[in-house]
Amino acid sequence: MVWTHTSKSDSRRILLDAVTNIKVRFNAQVIFIHTDNETSLDMEFQAELSAQGITIETSAPDTPAQNGHSERKGGILSTKARTMRVAAGLPTYQWPEIMCAAGYIADRTPMQKHRWKTPYELATGKKPSLQHLKAYGCKAYLLDKEIGQKHKIWKLTERAHIGHLVGYDSTNIFCIWISSQRKIIRTRDVTFDETAFY
Repeated sequence: MVWTHTSKSDSRRILLDAVTNIKVRFNAQVIFIHTDNETSLDMEFQAELSAQGITIETSAPDTPAQNGHSERKGGILSTKARTMRVAAGLPTYQWPEIMCAAGYIADRTPMQKHRWKTPYELATGKKPSLQHLKAYGCKAYLLDKEIGQKHKIWKLTERAHIGHLVGYDSTNIFCIWISSQRKIIRTRDVTFDETAFY
């Protein structure tokens, strides 16, 4: 699971969302969080987490070696995301969606050190479905449900937006970037052309 933010001030909200998400999705209690001495996570916030039974441990200032595992995982995820972005030809400002998609795919990738089980499988006890995965960044034709509902339309008016796959919300909800509108739409009503990219 990946959460992104553009401002350090969002760290508190993101961390609380992550804790809540883990509780709800996996019926698990977070008991320990290790951070890199992030200054936006002040003593008041640490007390709030402590009240929930969560222990916070921070590394020494300017010592990334103490965050070795996290730094390495972040580097691997960044490499996957960069490769996906370049292969799909997507613009760099789509980085939050691309990072989340890379995390989604990584969570469904078998790992040798876990006897070829996926992180998803380790967390849920179920094998992940991969049938919904499409070529990342491929062209997507998104049905526009509003056409015809609000206005009487001409018979030859287009009834779909053309976009590109930038992420997954679940096995049947896709995140489609409509470049002409500069927005991302979550939908299940979409047809993909996995031979065409941005």
